[in-house]
Amino acid sequence: MSSPSRRPGPSPLRVAWRALFGGSLIAALVVGLLLSLQPDRSPDPTDLAAGGSETAAPDDGDARERPRGRDRGRRRQRQRAEESTEESTEEPVERNTEAILGAARVPATTTVQVLDAGGGPQRTQDAVAALTELGYDVVATNPSQLDPFVTTVLATPGNRPEARALRVREPRVVAVDRNTTLSDSVDLHVLVAPDWDR
Repeated sequence: MSSPSRRPGPSPLRVAWRALFGGSLIAALVVGLLLSLQPDRSPDPTDLAAGGSETAAPDDGDARERPRGRDRGRRRQRQRAEESTEESTEEPVERNTEAILGAARVPATTTVQVLDAGGGPQRTQDAVAALTELGYDVVATNPSQLDPFVTTVLATPGNRPEARALRVREPRVVAVDRNTTLSDSVDLHVLVAPDWDR
């Protein structure tokens, strides 16, 4: 009688390889899941250009370093808001109103995108109504991934006088800053923050 032949079990190397591969796969899945659950603070230009929430600036291929993590991004936004407020308060609005308005184009020739930057849908619609009443050409209203501390107008290059004039005409716009991330095809981007109706 012959004994049944036993198949040799997998080699220790094969067992180790399977364990390493399986562990790596699980680790990658967990990391991917955690990253997908974290909110991304910077807009993806390809998603936005394809009809996403904000009108994105064209990708110019520059290799700017992106902030790592929410804290660094919030710190930069806070610094920009403080700088914008400092810039805005350099010239008191009351004294230079005529000069500021005289340097800008009329509102009807200025395109504006209004973005809900934490102000909520009602404040955003109130901002659209206020800017339309002032004569601005509101071309888009969208949610924003940016969240400034105060309602801010971002000026596309060449439109700083128009941004300053908008701030004079609408005092709920607290800060003026330059547009570095959104579309250059829109003159001004108004980021409506929770302070809009205060």
